Amino acid sequence: MNFLRRSGTILAGYFAAAMAAFMVPAGFFFFGFPDSISPSDLPDAIRGVALIMLLVGGSLLVPTLLVIAICEALRIRNMFAYLTLGAVIAVALTILMIGWSNAGEFKLIVSGVTGVVAGFIYWWIAGRHAGEWRAAP
Repeated sequence: MNFLRRSGTILAGYFAAAMAAFMVPAGFFFFGFPDSISPSDLPDAIRGVALIMLLVGGSLLVPTLLVIAICEALRIRNMFAYLTLGAVIAVALTILMIGWSNAGEFKLIVSGVTGVVAGFIYWWIAGRHAGEWRAAP
């Protein structure tokens, strides 16, 4: 029963972290460029952001679950580890998806901030209790 409860907490933490991470680029998109979006373009812009969220969420799933499994196995509960790993995964996937030559400084900073936000949210929900479902060695 503990394993099932922990699995639910891990999934809830991942989905909450993913939603929080999606809000960072969406905030930069909507509030960073208010002059470029007219009211008639807003529904298309929202659909575009939702599509990008699905694409990025799908590409982040496998590396993130691998890191979560490692952190659970090693019982890593340090907040800075989750912040650092989140930023590293986000920046590495940004470079992998759009290439080093297209990854400008602004895009790398936004992806790093996104990873830090996602890492903090995951740590807050599930990471600070990593490995508690297993018996102590």
